[in-house]
Amino acid sequence: MLTIFFRILLNATLLFLTAKFVPDISFAVSGELSDGELLWIYARAGVAMALVNALVTPLLKLLFFPLILITFGLASGLLNIFALWFLSLLLPNLTISSLLALLYGTVIFSIGNSIVNRIL
Repeated sequence: MLTIFFRILLNATLLFLTAKFVPDISFAVSGELSDGELLWIYARAGVAMALVNALVTPLLKLLFFPLILITFGLASGLLNIFALWFLSLLLPNLTISSLLALLYGTVIFSIGNSIVNRIL
């Protein structure tokens, strides 16, 4: 239970850092929000990313295993790009306006998730 909470917290933090440091990735919010409302938006995004990482990504890795094997793991980066793009479709507040921003966001998520996977 603690590891699930830790993953959700990490995903929310990574989304916040990605939106903060990558110019073309942002959370579009209407009007001014209080800190609690903004925290709630990031928490929901963290839950959504945790679900995508737990359900969608393993299924895609299973389906694309031959391609991952042939490319010596480079195709798994494409799956991470797809996961972040899919998250932007699920969350109406998350906007990713360029392919380069999607690549940078994927790099941030890949590094963060690999660190957590080593720890847990």
